[in-house]
Amino acid sequence: MKWKSWDPIPLTIPDPARHGADIIVDAIAPLIVSASRSTDIPAFYGDWFMERLRAGYVKWKSPFGGNPVYVSFAKTRVFAFWSKNPAPFLPHLETLDRKGYRYYFLFTLNDYDAESLEPNVPPVDERIETFIRLSRRIGKGRVVWRFDPLVLSDRITVEDLLEKVRYIGDQIAPFTERLVFSFVDVEKYAKVQRNLRAGGVPVPGNSRMGKLPGSAPGLPCSTGSGDLLSVPVRKRGISCVTALGGGSVSVMTCWQRNSAMMTR
Repeated sequence: MKWKSWDPIPLTIPDPARHGADIIVDAIAPLIVSASRSTDIPAFYGDWFMERLRAGYVKWKSPFGGNPVYVSFAKTRVFAFWSKNPAPFLPHLETLDRKGYRYYFLFTLNDYDAESLEPNVPPVDERIETFIRLSRRIGKGRVVWRFDPLVLSDRITVEDLLEKVRYIGDQIAPFTERLVFSFVDVEKYAKVQRNLRAGGVPVPGNSRMGKLPGSAPGLPCSTGSGDLLSVPVRKRGISCVTALGGGSVSVMTCWQRNSAMMTR
């Protein structure tokens, strides 16, 4: 049966046109809230998020257009937090626990410090410390490691990229249960293309990904791109998911010493 949409519920909010008055609007009330793939709320807007949680709702507008939507937290049970630096949000976890919410983090932990591709994040070693601290606080099953995206260019060779993944993975492998990766795909994102060109980083197609052998104790791996065809692969007892793009042969890393995942 095809899913249609969330059933609307009535939501009482302050009337923006009349001070002290209320109005009733339609709102969706999801059980799981993703916060958020388009904005790093834990890094930059944690206080705002907690304020909206106390208010019981948020007004959301898709970055791709459309009318604003009211989202009620009346039925919410789980939050999925996406972040490159959740450190500023850690003091709020106690409040979420006390209120009975469940949550987990998709922690994007890359190492492009030398290339300055992520200029507004702390140094990689500081982010590794945050990852470990968060895992110890909430449990490794609730912290997913994202090395996303995998970027190869004239400035970043296969060997360089392997070392970046290996450097992080050797330190955080005991503190997570899953690695999510994706190939860089900027065809749909003109702004990203402009930023990369401004930084002197030409980005090749997926066919240059080549062979990326693993180098550390096994983690289940999966791709993070919904635009590519995903197929399950098993290699040396580790459950993996990889992606096919453009009909080319790809060999991607499972986080497993001396193993590789091959697809075509």
